[in-house]
Amino acid sequence: MSLNFRSMFVLVAAALFLGGCATPIQQRIDLADNYFLSSKAKEGRVGVVMVELPKPDTAFPGANCLLCLGVANGMHSSLSKEVKTFSTAELKPLPHDLVVLLKKRGLDAVLIDEPLKIDALPDLNASEAVNKSRKNFTSLKAKYNIDRLVVIHFTALGVWRSYSAYVPTDPPKAVVVGSASLVDLTTHSLEWYQPVTISRTADGDWDEPPKFPGLTNAYYQVLESGMDVIKKPFVR
Repeated sequence: MSLNFRSMFVLVAAALFLGGCATPIQQRIDLADNYFLSSKAKEGRVGVVMVELPKPDTAFPGANCLLCLGVANGMHSSLSKEVKTFSTAELKPLPHDLVVLLKKRGLDAVLIDEPLKIDALPDLNASEAVNKSRKNFTSLKAKYNIDRLVVIHFTALGVWRSYSAYVPTDPPKAVVVGSASLVDLTTHSLEWYQPVTISRTADGDWDEPPKFPGLTNAYYQVLESGMDVIKKPFVR
């Protein structure tokens, strides 16, 4: 399966707020207004981890036949080449930033510096459960001596352009897709769940090869917006 087909499947998942067909769609869960004043928040230790970041790529949702996709790829070969050079370094300080914010709110927080290989974790077998983690994080609970876990999971980064078969229907957009959650590691219930799906078109003309400065700027702007959405509940 090509990278673009994988990215198209990610787009479908994003449209469902990252919910799968076989499992209930996980809706946003806000932190309780008094969460940081509660005894539960003060108890135990919170780990913060980020899942391995995806590589930036292009996708063309709606170009849903092989020939359509071939045409779309051909029309955007220069753009795809440039998007693959986009950096993800701007996202890497985010787990550390969250640890700092949690400590400022009085929580005992610790950074898990190693990127999480989430596909290597067992499923929780909670397909009918609502507001539950889809993965079993018990191994991290024991390894890092933590009671709750903030999981940052970006699932797609790059530039997407919508198509209707062979015809583009919108200008390309820089995108960031993912989620962040706070998991109680005893029950695997979600105390907080924030889906992240942000897109932005270029300011002015987007078709400026070979560097596509408008879309490049839009990409780094959506990264910043995505991080702001994740940090917002923890900022005083």
